[in-house]
Amino acid sequence: MNSALQQQWIDQLKDKKYANKVEAINELAEHGDGTVVQPLFESIPTEEGNGFWRVTEGGELTPASAENKTGSCAGVHEAVHQIDDLDAIIASLFGSNHDTRAEAAWSLGYYAEDEKARQKIRDLLVDKARRVQAGEVYDKRVLLNCLRTGRKMKILDERILVPLIRIEDRLVQWEVISGLGECEAIGDRTKGFLVSTMLDDENSNALRCLIAKLLASHPDERIAGPLIGLLRAENPDLRKHAAITLGKINAKSAVTPLFQQLIDDDEMVRYATGVGLAFLGDNRTIPFLLRAKRHGDQFIQAEATKAIDQLAGDALTDLIEAMREEPLPYRIDAAEILVALEDKRAVISLIEAMLDEELFTQARKGIMAMKDEAIDPLIYVVRSKDAPPYFKEKCLRVLADMNTDRVIDVFIEQLKSPTPSIRALCARMLGDYPVARAKEPLLEVIQRGDRELDEVIAEAALAIGKLKDPTVLSSLLHLLEHLNSKVRAFTIASLGELGVKEAVKPLIKRVQDPNQDNRPIMIQALAKLGDDRAVDPLFGILNESKYMNTSEQKGGYLGSYAIRALATLGESRILPIVLSEWEEELEAVLDLLGSNALPQLEWALLNEKSEHIRALAAEGLGFLVEGASMGPLINALQDKSERVRDAASWSLNQIYTYQQASAALQ
Repeated sequence: MNSALQQQWIDQLKDKKYANKVEAINELAEHGDGTVVQPLFESIPTEEGNGFWRVTEGGELTPASAENKTGSCAGVHEAVHQIDDLDAIIASLFGSNHDTRAEAAWSLGYYAEDEKARQKIRDLLVDKARRVQAGEVYDKRVLLNCLRTGRKMKILDERILVPLIRIEDRLVQWEVISGLGECEAIGDRTKGFLVSTMLDDENSNALRCLIAKLLASHPDERIAGPLIGLLRAENPDLRKHAAITLGKINAKSAVTPLFQQLIDDDEMVRYATGVGLAFLGDNRTIPFLLRAKRHGDQFIQAEATKAIDQLAGDALTDLIEAMREEPLPYRIDAAEILVALEDKRAVISLIEAMLDEELFTQARKGIMAMKDEAIDPLIYVVRSKDAPPYFKEKCLRVLADMNTDRVIDVFIEQLKSPTPSIRALCARMLGDYPVARAKEPLLEVIQRGDRELDEVIAEAALAIGKLKDPTVLSSLLHLLEHLNSKVRAFTIASLGELGVKEAVKPLIKRVQDPNQDNRPIMIQALAKLGDDRAVDPLFGILNESKYMNTSEQKGGYLGSYAIRALATLGESRILPIVLSEWEEELEAVLDLLGSNALPQLEWALLNEKSEHIRALAAEGLGFLVEGASMGPLINALQDKSERVRDAASWSLNQIYTYQQASAALQ
């Protein structure tokens, strides 16, 4: 940006129209240099700057917006940060304008890790402390922003802060005391000052609460007494903070007073007292903590979480009891805490918790996280004669999800369970663990015939096909004559999984019979088997579907399966039929055919009389970007139909974008 244009934008910063001002800020952020930093700071109205801490939610910048008239303040700091000229900010820090110096002090917070910036703020604070001690005049805004930036940089210490304590301004006092609470260590005199300030009821309750809270950062048995005294304060917030701090400083002398506080009239104080006792190591407070995590204020919720983390495994028994006995939703919260602990001692309790529908999700998550410790107890439940069947089923499902071969023998032995639903479930699971030793047990289930439920036979038939063992073919073909439709359906699907070509002819025979049920499954199985002998029968079914009872949508239903099966078999002759009669299947068919569809699409685009078909063909080329030729599409830009021209234009753009992306990756 040349100097004249830059000056023009600087002048526009003074424009009273908000939109013009924001425009100037954005331009200078994008193209300005360090010389615009001070004019940017000067453009912040004093009243806006004074409110900056509040409008930025504790100092975090929020984007400027036309709806937020304080946005230009945040926008200026964002702009200065974008320009990123530390020396220019430091120069503004020592200018003649107090407001500009204050904004510069704030912006240095962006450089919290830069030693040069840290030293400048440290020097300024030391100088301010010296001036205050000497009784000299100081600028409140500059001091406040130096303190705030110093806290962000974590450079404040007792030497800097103690001289500033005598300042009576409430905002400065708040920042100073907050800074003392964040210091690594403070001396006895400073602690004494803080305690006396906390106990002085002439001070605001907010300031007293702040001190009670910050004293937790500086444990000292001598402050326990004053905090215990504060448990009797009239203000409930003071009692709340005193209770939690007593726990955090491990004040054993406060145990009895805190127990007495559990009957406080104020609910938040009761929650805080429970949290305080938890910090003192009392596991019995778990019910209090669970309630505090849900119903306490924001501060109590955070402290309750810390207290639970501190108790951790020591509170395992109490957490388990809470998971069992507490009402909802606290049982769920206790379960989630146990899950997070990942303590193997809780495995059996979490398995037991699966009996509770409300806890199943959390319990399962914890069991899966402790997989190695959970397998044996789960297997024990499955084999137990006393466990209810629905509980065994849950354990079996969890075992199946653990992806371990240790479960295979369990599934095989449970094929003889007296409970049909368990036999069916284990047969299904063995399909997910296809091992050779499962063949004979599954065949045994199939061969039980009338002595076994159809549901179990169906699951065994489906699972055995996934073994890919051709020796089971005859058993499966025999099941094609089974009286139960589900058994036949699962058997047909199994033949598709088996992948044996000898299954093609029996399936073709049945799929051509309009009186057979499960024809869609037969079509899918033939597609999986990948044998060209199925092509003509599938075309026949597609032709047949035109004359079926469309009022029941049977024709469309069956025809759709036939189309996708033919596409799976790579039969591109299906494309003209799709373009003319089954356009809703076009995208799926193109996905299956891939580049095999290109010649048919190009021919249709150039030769079909129907503009609708030509447009579909043009769009199809746009789906098949890889390998598609631009020539036919470029010619189509001269088509007499606007729809065809639009489709061709879209597809050309798709192909061009794809080619550009491919070139960029090479």
